[in-house]
Formats: sequence, structure tokens, C-alpha cells
Amino acid sequence: MDQSLEEGVDPGTKWDAGKCSPMLAKLLANKELHATNKRVLVPGCGRGYDVFCFARAGAQAVGLDLCTEAVAVAAGERDKELAQHPEAAARAEFVAGNFFEYQHTSGQQFDVGYDYTFLCALHPDMRKDWASAWSRLIAPGGELVTLIFPVGPGWIGNPPWQVSPELYQELLVPQGNAS
Repeated sequence: MDQSLEEGVDPGTKWDAGKCSPMLAKLLANKELHATNKRVLVPGCGRGYDVFCFARAGAQAVGLDLCTEAVAVAAGERDKELAQHPEAAARAEFVAGNFFEYQHTSGQQFDVGYDYTFLCALHPDMRKDWASAWSRLIAPGGELVTLIFPVGPGWIGNPPWQVSPELYQELLVPQGNAS
């Protein structure tokens, strides 16, 4: 079991923001990111706040987490957060699984991949595999949305691992993903 979940990470503490990422909410509200009728994958979904945001925007959103406890918590949060929006709740799915091996049961690829604080949680040795997995999971013409954190000095060592826009380019462009 993930020690942090076992010990209890309260909503709004540590890495749990307690809500959808403000930047994601803005992208969806301003229609800079179109989610309606899109298939979206959110790996490392935690309590599922970003999945709820996509589902409210009309996407069929899948939250993926390696930790089965996180998936159970996210499903419970969905039932509370989206209780007044049953159509959105039906579009928010949570799955326990390994991102590097994952394929949706439908066999379909995703229109949108969303990475915010997922790459930075992975050991740097796993980064090329991260890019390969996204290349496999996103449908032709789809897009990967990355909110890049943490950027800047001082994040060397343990997770979160330092990342940069240039690192994302180095990883994704060789996989055939446009900048």
C-alpha cells in the first residue's frame, strides 16, 4: 500500500490540491482545450479532481493510478463531487493500472492525454518509457497537455524531479509528437 495514503493525505495538503488544477479549469472554460466528446487519460490521477473537471466539460475521462487505494478514493470522491451531475459522473472512470502497460478495455486510444505532476514523479530513468507510452496511448491527431512542474533549480534528487519545457521537447519530439 502507498504509505502516504495509508497515513492519510488530507485533501488540500502535500501534493493534493483539493480541486481541479486552476490552469486546466481555465483552459477548459476558455475553450482553449476542447474536451466535449473526447476520450481523455489522466495518469497518476490521485483523488481524481482533474478527471472530474474533464467529465464536467463533456469528456469521457479515465483516471489511472497504480495505487488501488487511490482509485477507490477517487471513485468515492466522484460519487460526492458529481452527485448533482450524473451524466458527468458516468463519464468519469477510474482504473488501477500501470501507465507503461495500460490499454483501455475498449482498445481505443485517447484524444487527449493530461500530465500534471506525473512525469516529475517518475525517476529520470523512466522518462523515455513515459514518452513511448504516451505515443502509444494517444490517437493520431490527439494531443498531450502537460502542465510542467517543477521548473527551476533546487528540484534535484527525490521526487518531484526537476523538469523543463526543453525536457518535454527532448522526450516527445523523437516519438513523433509535434511541439
